[in-house]
Amino acid sequence: MLTSKTQDRLETTSKAVGAACQALMRQVQGIMSEQNQDETEAVSYTKLSSHKFKAREIEQQTIFNELEDRRCFSASCLYGFPR
Repeated sequence: MLTSKTQDRLETTSKAVGAACQALMRQVQGIMSEQNQDETEAVSYTKLSSHKFKAREIEQQTIFNELEDRRCFSASCLYGFPR
């Protein structure tokens, strides 16, 4: 199959960009998993004061509520698609 030099360069560049994006995503995922491990290991709930424990509980509840809102919104969007 005959292709132009420009098309060859575009395909090569596209592959390089794709590989770079994949490498970047792996790095970001690694950093995120390290941070998650640090956060879970760093919190010893038995050693927290009652105020800090309650603040942490409220933070977690807020995160949970935000995720639940997103889930409900996504579900409503999904149900809106014709079948």
